[in-house]
Amino acid sequence: MLKDARPSYYLYENTTANGARQTALIGICALESLACDVAQNVEAAPSGACLALQCTPAPVTYKRQPVLDVILSAAQQGAPLYDLYDPAGARHRIWHIGRTEAVEAVRTMVQQIPSVSDGSSGVLASMVAHARTARKAAQTAGTYTGREPFNYVLLALYPTDGAKTALPAMPVGFLAHQIAKL
Repeated sequence: MLKDARPSYYLYENTTANGARQTALIGICALESLACDVAQNVEAAPSGACLALQCTPAPVTYKRQPVLDVILSAAQQGAPLYDLYDPAGARHRIWHIGRTEAVEAVRTMVQQIPSVSDGSSGVLASMVAHARTARKAAQTAGTYTGREPFNYVLLALYPTDGAKTALPAMPVGFLAHQIAKL
């Protein structure tokens, strides 16, 4: 994973071959700052489910925020950074949000989201459990700084209106392969 030169967010849009569309806000979040019951329900994590490497964003859902919708819709008016089709006919588009004012507007709105729900069947809870274990080991060794990678998670935030919706699997391998060919 590469680090952006300055704070940024990304928008990921998945449009299936039949036209169903879901859009996620992608960003890195400090695990400690997550306002959700995931952190309190770590025992729900599948045993041994978390490796130290996060290969795909952890999908979470949040109650739709109309102001955030407007901000994200404005970001989608520009040309996407990537616009790809997979073999099944699904379209994957990615936009970069890097303008300082836009990043601050998104950050302000995201901080107002009261809570998120783990939409990944325990993946986020597994990461919280791993972070707690790694933090305790680093503290015991006297090497803990708070800036270690295990303190952060890559999230894909999907808005919901309360209905249970299957979140799309983000084809990270396919996307990385196609982007590398560009």
